[in-house]
Amino acid sequence: MRLVEAGSPSPPSPAAAAPPDGPAPDRPPRDRLFPEETSTPPPHLKERLRPAMAPVARASLLAVGVAGATGLTVLTFASSGLPARLSVILALPVGFVLGFLFSMVLIVLPEARAARHRLHLIDRIRAVARADRDEGFDILLAFDEQHELAHLAREVHQVVRSTHSDRLESARVRREMEAQVERRLQARTSELRALSLTDDLTGLANRRGFEQGLAALVARASREGREVALLALDLDHFKRLNDTCGHHKGDEALQAAAEVILANVRAGDLAGRIGGDELFVALYASDGPAAERVAGRLIELFRAHPSGIGLPVPWPGLSVGIALLRADSASGPDHLKQLADAALYASKRSGRGRVTRARRAA
Repeated sequence: MRLVEAGSPSPPSPAAAAPPDGPAPDRPPRDRLFPEETSTPPPHLKERLRPAMAPVARASLLAVGVAGATGLTVLTFASSGLPARLSVILALPVGFVLGFLFSMVLIVLPEARAARHRLHLIDRIRAVARADRDEGFDILLAFDEQHELAHLAREVHQVVRSTHSDRLESARVRREMEAQVERRLQARTSELRALSLTDDLTGLANRRGFEQGLAALVARASREGREVALLALDLDHFKRLNDTCGHHKGDEALQAAAEVILANVRAGDLAGRIGGDELFVALYASDGPAAERVAGRLIELFRAHPSGIGLPVPWPGLSVGIALLRADSASGPDHLKQLADAALYASKRSGRGRVTRARRAA
């Protein structure tokens, strides 16, 4: 059993013919998994593991050697004039000594060397399973095809490579599954969070969602030095519609108002239903005249909504109050809401269906 010399190709193994598909982020260095790309074996691994001679061949050589040495000794003594019986008697200890030497050379020493080779290979097999090894599979399990442990080395090589491939594949599948679960969890969490901040009836932000959004909008405007216009809206004579036509028609009026609002605000704006028929719209980076134009458009579109046709009572109108963060010197989101509410009540006192600015209401 011997190592492949540097520069010579290593014999391909069945497992080496099919490397794992696709790299993985935590995959070990390629020279640990692909032995055909490994570098020269380290010096401490260059001991050659030679094939052991077959037992039958060693026994045959021993028998022939002992018989030949004994016969040659008998002939030598006989040719020197000694009697044949004495020649045989003298040849026996010589044959014993020569037989002992032959057995040492042909059996004892080769077996001791083979035992060392087997221990060496077992150490290499153990090294393959170590996570901190530096050598590749073919370096640790390099073998001569004729060696008695060649089959074991091949099997260990194939099993270890297969185990590494399976482990890498299972790690890849586990990462993909964890990533998919994480994506679904994040999507579901975002969905639940959105539902917790959304009014079921209108699709606008609920009280909690609107207050959080308004605080964020005001903080952003303060950082960027921009204006925020807050519109407070209320449906005029909403109770009369509810009492006469039923709550389902009142709900329809709220949904119509939300439909009109959502169709006329930008992506960076914010609309919410605080409770009952009290609605708010926050317009980012909008001054007073722009906010008044939006409010007037909302009033007209809601007044002409198809849901108001054929009712036994007049379709509600919209009253709007407007407050500006910077122009009206609001100290924060709560103060801004108070100013917008005050402007809304001024609109109602002035006859409803109109727009009032907080500065004018004061």
